[in-house]
Amino acid sequence: MFAIKKMQQSYSASRNQPLYIDIAHPVKGIDVTTVSGLSTFQIDNQTQPFGPGGEYHKWFNRAWIPSFYEEWNAHFKPRFAPLLGKATPDDVKIGYFGDLRWIRNDVIHHKGKVVEGHREKCFVLKWFDKGEEVILDHAKYAELFEQFPWAKLGAEVPAPPAPAPVDTRLGTTPLEVMLQVRRNPGAFFGQ
Repeated sequence: MFAIKKMQQSYSASRNQPLYIDIAHPVKGIDVTTVSGLSTFQIDNQTQPFGPGGEYHKWFNRAWIPSFYEEWNAHFKPRFAPLLGKATPDDVKIGYFGDLRWIRNDVIHHKGKVVEGHREKCFVLKWFDKGEEVILDHAKYAELFEQFPWAKLGAEVPAPPAPAPVDTRLGTTPLEVMLQVRRNPGAFFGQ
């Protein structure tokens, strides 16, 4: 509903006004409007924590680190131990995953704050100093994938997929925009 209302607003005279959710509309119950009132709250203020740099964005951004490390430690490391000629899973030492363990500990145990400097302890992912917040940007994500230890695990480095063309032209009518959204939702909703 919000996306449709935002599209409608972009083609109307109210395009520069903020949008509100009215939770006690006398006819519709809950409605999206451009008029502020006692039973409304501004949508932009509610979605800010989810946007880039917002608190939820930061947590969702780094939340995969503990689960990714746990998958390695609990499921894959025991399987790779015999393949790598190691007696136990604890004998498998790969710097990349050791570095992820340090970052994981700060995400889980220190609320995303680095308590000890990792640059001197890490072998591959030398990103954070003491006191910094664990925040992963595009460059760090790219490095995570580039530095993945394929060769140490006995695999070939996979070739990156060919980029798919994206139609970035905007429709001139709301109908054309809706048809574009159906054909290419990632271009409009950041997927």
